[in-house]
Amino acid sequence: MHLQDFLSKFTELKRDFPRLFSSSRDNENSLYTDELAYSKNAYYVFLGGWAEDCYYGEYVIKCKDCVDFMKVNESELCYECTNCNKCYNANFLLDCDNTRDSEYCYGLQSCTNCFLSSNQKHKKFIFKNEQLKDKETYEEAVKAYKQETSQEQQYEDFLKLLESSIRVNLKLTHTENCIGNDITNSKNVYEGYDLVNAEDFFYCEEGGYGRDCCDGAVVTGELNYECYGVTKDSYNCNFCSGLTTCVNCEFCKTGFNLKDCFGCCYLKGKQYYILNKPYTKEEYEKETKELKEEMREKGFYNFDLITN
Repeated sequence: MHLQDFLSKFTELKRDFPRLFSSSRDNENSLYTDELAYSKNAYYVFLGGWAEDCYYGEYVIKCKDCVDFMKVNESELCYECTNCNKCYNANFLLDCDNTRDSEYCYGLQSCTNCFLSSNQKHKKFIFKNEQLKDKETYEEAVKAYKQETSQEQQYEDFLKLLESSIRVNLKLTHTENCIGNDITNSKNVYEGYDLVNAEDFFYCEEGGYGRDCCDGAVVTGELNYECYGVTKDSYNCNFCSGLTTCVNCEFCKTGFNLKDCFGCCYLKGKQYYILNKPYTKEEYEKETKELKEEMREKGFYNFDLITN
């Protein structure tokens, strides 16, 4: 197959095949979602997976009973929380980790029972950045404050707290040899952003849970290069978009459980396919080798084929 024939037929495939209205998958009772997977009872949630009873949020991983959130990971019973990891029973938190039973706080790490406070580590019973002697005193102070102020005023006080708080330039939590921002439990990351459990990731954003990936967004798995939305144990995929549990695929778009596929669109459970047509293993290897050599020679071996 000549490269020009491949390019023409691949363009037709992308244009003519019916497209899914949503890239969400493997969910239960989850309406109005996109790019969400393996979740239950989610509503207006976008980008993430393993969410249960979550509503109105974006970028969620392994969370339960969270509402009005953004970038929340392994948390439960959280409301209006942003960029938080492993938090429980919390409201209006920003950039907090391992924090529980707290409200209107910024930059907490491993804290309990904090209110209108910022940049605290391994503390409890903190009210307006002051250490109180015990839980009873703390609860009385919070109760009195809430009785004296409206919810609108409480939020205004929170905004003032954010304006006056010292902020770190980068948020790197339990990381080793990482350069980027919002990276958690990761190692050897260069120019990474919003990554969790990533190892040897380079130039990637919003993903993780894998290793050896480069130039990707919303990517998990291993050895995936220049991909978008390639997730759930996908392995050795290049220049792909919207794949789930796929192995050794290149230039594929919206596929499920594929293996050794090249230039395919909207397929499920196939192996040794080129342009949505079956080949023998020998034919597949011969055709793809010749195509890739010509692509490299003429400058077509890149992600532009998926987007154009």
